[in-house]
Amino acid sequence: MRLGELFAQGYAAGTAPDRDSPAALAAQRACALKAPAWISLELHIPPGSKFPQWEEQVALACAAQNMLLAATAFGLASKWASGAVMVSPLTAQALGAPRRLGFIFPGFPARSVPDSTRAPLAQTVTWAEEAGAP
Repeated sequence: MRLGELFAQGYAAGTAPDRDSPAALAAQRACALKAPAWISLELHIPPGSKFPQWEEQVALACAAQNMLLAATAFGLASKWASGAVMVSPLTAQALGAPRRLGFIFPGFPARSVPDSTRAPLAQTVTWAEEAGAP
C-alpha cells in the first residue's frame, strides 16, 4: 500500500469531523508527496525487556532528535510529524510496527533559513554552586 493511501485510511478511521470528506482524504494522500523521504519512528520493545516503556520512548525521541540535527548539518530541512494519522494504530499495523510515534520527513528547504541571534549564555543560564566547593 502506498503511503498516501495509508494516510487517507488512517484519517478516515480517526475522529476528525471531515474524515469522510473527499477533499480531506485527497489532502492526506498528497501529504505523502511533500517530502522526498519519510523516516518511520517505531517503538519496538522486545519481550522481557529490562527497560521500562517510558525509557524506550525517550530513547526513540533522542534518536529522532539526532536525526533532525544530522539533517540540519547536511543542509536539509526536517520535521517530526506526530499527528493522529502519523501515530494511528492502522498506520502502525500496515507498517508492521507495534507502536508508532510519528514520522520524520527530511527535505530541501523551500527558502533560505534566516539568520538568528541568541542571547549570551550568561543571560539565560543560572549556575548553581555546590555548598562548600572551592
